[in-house]
Amino acid sequence: MVSQKQLSENTQITLKLGDVVKKYIERIANFLFSRNLKSIEVLILAILLFGVYGGNLLSVEFQPDETFWIVSSTRFDEFLKGEFNSRIWTEAPLISFEVRPIPSYIVAIGQRVGGVNSDSLPIYWDWSLPKEENISRGAMPSARVLWWSRLPMALLSVFSLLGTILLLAKAHSRIAAYLFALIGINEYFLLHLRRAMSEAPLLLFTVLVLYASFKLLMVIQENSMKKIILWSVIAGILSGMAGQSKLTGLACAGIAILGTLILISRPTYFSQIPRGRTLLVVSFIVVCTSLLVFFASYPFFYRNTLHRVLTTFYIRGQIVEAQVNQYTDQTIQSNERHYILFQRIFRYPLGLRTNNTPDSLFHWINFLVIVFGLSYSIKQIGMKMENQEFFIVLVLGTLVCAAPMLFVPFDWDRYYLYPIFFSCIFFSIGMGQLLFIGFHISKNQ
Repeated sequence: MVSQKQLSENTQITLKLGDVVKKYIERIANFLFSRNLKSIEVLILAILLFGVYGGNLLSVEFQPDETFWIVSSTRFDEFLKGEFNSRIWTEAPLISFEVRPIPSYIVAIGQRVGGVNSDSLPIYWDWSLPKEENISRGAMPSARVLWWSRLPMALLSVFSLLGTILLLAKAHSRIAAYLFALIGINEYFLLHLRRAMSEAPLLLFTVLVLYASFKLLMVIQENSMKKIILWSVIAGILSGMAGQSKLTGLACAGIAILGTLILISRPTYFSQIPRGRTLLVVSFIVVCTSLLVFFASYPFFYRNTLHRVLTTFYIRGQIVEAQVNQYTDQTIQSNERHYILFQRIFRYPLGLRTNNTPDSLFHWINFLVIVFGLSYSIKQIGMKMENQEFFIVLVLGTLVCAAPMLFVPFDWDRYYLYPIFFSCIFFSIGMGQLLFIGFHISKNQ
């Protein structure tokens, strides 16, 4: 039989072991729920993301629209040489008005690094012709041209994801940042952010606008007009670059302006900040700088500027109208919009891809966690909590960038980039907060 003394000793050992395990768990929790990523962590995440996004670029499904940026990359050479009157800017009206220049400039950099010259480039894809005929006439890029055209997009995507990871670490916690790093390697991002198209540059400049807007909100509280002007200029430049990546990117300017409006509307800052002047300065600088960069980055706008800019938006509208009539089977009808958006957006970040009951369950899990993360973020803003500036820019990014895309008439997967991107952000915040709550509940029991 075991003596009373032995039982007492065993109990003490068990209690001490329990205390050690408890302290160890608390140390892990303190680490995961802290808000700073060390340089070595960022480096490791960067290496992992570069390895994933930079690998097997030719395995990415080819999208014929890629040829429009691959071929128009020659505009970059004319831009660098200052040949602003070159015929290249106007010889193809559809390209001039429709194909934004920033992605083609970025594609050109990849091509030049890889030694790809203009003689190696394909011709523009003709959507009115069958695939086989397009290939026979030389519209399919070679493997070498395609790889070097896609490489810079893959690199930009990694920087976008890393920037988002850093924002999430500062806004919420390490665990939220790690979760985003994990779910950021999903099939949707790996497809659309590695093609030689506009999505990767658009996302990069959007993330940079989020950061610049955060810095702007911080310096507003310092009441330093010089810094306010500086970060307003930076936010404007990046918004203009986003707009010349894709027209919808111009909406990014609203993040800085609306963020300023929300911040200075707080009674707390009434006596510290000249509210009207601050909002006026930020709005004026952000708008003017965005437009200046939007025009300056594209020599096509150097002549007949107002006419060509207005025509750009007019033609975009005409193309959308024509596509609605042409692709009737790919448009979203009003009576099915909610169902389609739910299926497309909340398929990420978690899912089984089986199109059956378990997969639908994951759709609902994604939805509920995202809603929780979004509501938590809005609550942080309303309660004026620490790091509220991060939550302000993230929520505003969803409002001005993602929300408008919910009304696009086409059920085309690349149009869901913004909604899926911000959904992944709030999923990470929501899941991180649930884990935080779960830990403290178990700790207090």
